[in-house]
Amino acid sequence: MATKLDQLKLRLGKVRETDAELSALLDDAGDMILGKRYPFGVPEGAEVPSRYSLLQVRLAQYLYNKQGAEGQSSHSEHGVGRTWVSEETILRSVMPMCKGLNE
Repeated sequence: MATKLDQLKLRLGKVRETDAELSALLDDAGDMILGKRYPFGVPEGAEVPSRYSLLQVRLAQYLYNKQGAEGQSSHSEHGVGRTWVSEETILRSVMPMCKGLNE
């Protein structure tokens, strides 16, 4: 079975970034998933559940493709317009968890 890093490389094709740089994108994507999963604070040592592995790779790909356009809400040049899907749209499938009243 391919690792998340291998899956990301396959989706991106030939890139100049190192494994460490691509792994950082996967870490950022994982942090976003955990932040959505645990809205009241990520527990110590929490890891991205395996059911969200593909989502983590897809989100890392999204973050990679958005590099250099940070903060843009729209872009138009020579009649070509570009609009980004929000991270929140990508994270819709993550089911938030909350603590019980006795915790």
